[in-house]
Amino acid sequence: MADNARPNQHKFLDDKPSRVCGDMSTWITIAVIERIHNDIKNI
Repeated sequence: MADNARPNQHKFLDDKPSRVCGDMSTWITIAVIERIHNDIKNI
């Protein structure tokens, strides 16, 4: 039964979280860049 449940889970994972993860990594990258910019200004 676990094997039968897997394909649907994979399809769900392919549908949404990949996009969410992409957004998260983008936001994290932006936050890191902004922090680096602030550090450079402070020096």
